[in-house]
Amino acid sequence: TSQCVEVCPVDCIPKDPAHVESEDKLKEKYYRLTKESE
Repeated sequence: TSQCVEVCPVDCIPKDPAHVESEDKLKEKYYRLTKESE
């Protein structure tokens, strides 16, 4: 599960079933984005 969903009330975070990303995919995206910002 994403951290936002675990920490925030579920009703305030809309889920888009057409754009579900696995934890591995999200980590990959994070590393790519943080690498570019260095």
